[in-house]
Amino acid sequence: MPVDLYILRHGDAEPLGLESQDDAERSLTSEGLGIMTRAGQGMRRMGITLDVLFSSPKKRARQTAQIVHEELSLISPITFSDSIATGRWRELLAEVGAVITHSNKQYLDAGVMIVGHEPYLGQLIGVLTTGMTSCLTELVPGSMCKLRLTEIAYRQVGTIQWMLTPDHLQLVCSNG
Repeated sequence: MPVDLYILRHGDAEPLGLESQDDAERSLTSEGLGIMTRAGQGMRRMGITLDVLFSSPKKRARQTAQIVHEELSLISPITFSDSIATGRWRELLAEVGAVITHSNKQYLDAGVMIVGHEPYLGQLIGVLTTGMTSCLTELVPGSMCKLRLTEIAYRQVGTIQWMLTPDHLQLVCSNG
């Protein structure tokens, strides 16, 4: 059975300011929080269901993942992975595979979401659809891509089902 993988870039974040500011602690802007809340409501109206939600530990990704977690009423906790923030895709896919097989289920009933950053998310899409990180797809802040994977592996195993901007996700929320 295939696995649905949703790849979500964090919402609009504060710009990197003073040299002393740590990039990992940049927050979503107030507008970014609102957009991601409406996008999460759009995901719910679309019927997106998740078994597992992985997030980068960077603050803006954590905030985005928390919004999705709340809007989709997820029961399982968010799994934070440094591999997302650094683009170590072999490690991340091994983590995802371990969670999937932990309960002796070969595949999930619903989907998996990864919340993170560019350029790494675009590289992940490239790896999973073409086998190459050089095949870069760029996600704007708050946008999401759905892949259908035949397995969880570091190579070409998936096809793009759709890509939506945050504007599209918000439209689903307001027009549903």
